[in-house]
Order: sequence, then structure tokens, then C-alpha cells
Amino acid sequence: MRFFEPFKENADSKFIEKAISDFARTVKAKYGKNIILRKTYLPLNRLDITGRIRPFDDTEFISEKENLISRAEEIFVKCTDCYIIDYESWYLPVCADKNADISERMLESDFYKEAAAAVDRIISATSKKKTVSNVDIVGYLERCERIRKDNPDMSAELSREIFGGASEIFMTE
Repeated sequence: MRFFEPFKENADSKFIEKAISDFARTVKAKYGKNIILRKTYLPLNRLDITGRIRPFDDTEFISEKENLISRAEEIFVKCTDCYIIDYESWYLPVCADKNADISERMLESDFYKEAAAAVDRIISATSKKKTVSNVDIVGYLERCERIRKDNPDMSAELSREIFGGASEIFMTE
């Protein structure tokens, strides 16, 4: 199908907009208003299987990749008026391989609990908002404490990157 051709490395913005718009129209025709987009982020760090924070090796062009993903998501949302679950930026991928590509990355289990609860709220119509982005704060703070305990030597800079606004609470320096 020509609708689902992969992006070429040097694809121009018109090609990308047309490809995503065509894809979005196809999805909307099949599923109507029953579409949920999970926003995607490409972090610089990951949790290894022991819970330690480790960097990814392949971070070249990360901002360009983020921009492409963000642009594609914007076009998709505009064309489908879908619901959005925006939790991924709160969590880290968990994987042993520092070179794992995005298809091999699994997020922290807390992410899936939060996303399942968000889907439940969307389906049951208890959420009137199109974008769901607030995680359960108690669960999130417990997650932050777990990561801090597994990474006692974490720098203040990394703490801010990992915990965002909660970094003051979990500062390790």
C-alpha cells in the first residue's frame, strides 16, 4: 500500500505531511472516533535490568528524530481528533542493550499501569479531556524513590533530567 511507505532519510515536509495525513484518514475511516495515540519520546537514558540508570549509545540526531515524531503526531492528531495519552516522558525504557532501537525498548511497568487506567477512563467516558497526561502522583513518587535507591550516586543534573519537577525531593547531591 502506498499509504504506509516508510519515511525516506531525506523526505521533505510535504511528503511527510501527505503520508501521515493519508495514514490518519485511513485509520479514521476504519475506527472513527475510537482512536487513541500514545505520544512517543526518545530518552537519552534507560534503566538496565538491575534498575541502574544507563545511557543509550545511539543518541546521534536524537533531537531531529524527536522533531520528526512530534510533527507526525501533530499531523495525526489534527487529522483524526483522537485521544492522546501523554505519559511516556514521565518514564524510562527498561532494557539491557545500550544499542536497543525503539522497537526493542519496554517502558517501566508503572507506565503500563497508568496507560491502562487512562484507556479505561477514555473508554468509560469518565475523562472529558482529549489529552490525558497526569499520572498518579503517589505511584510516581514511589517510582522515583525506587530509582533513587537503585542509583545513590546520581548527579543533580541527571536527577533533574529523570525526575523533572520532582527532582528537588529526590536530589542526591
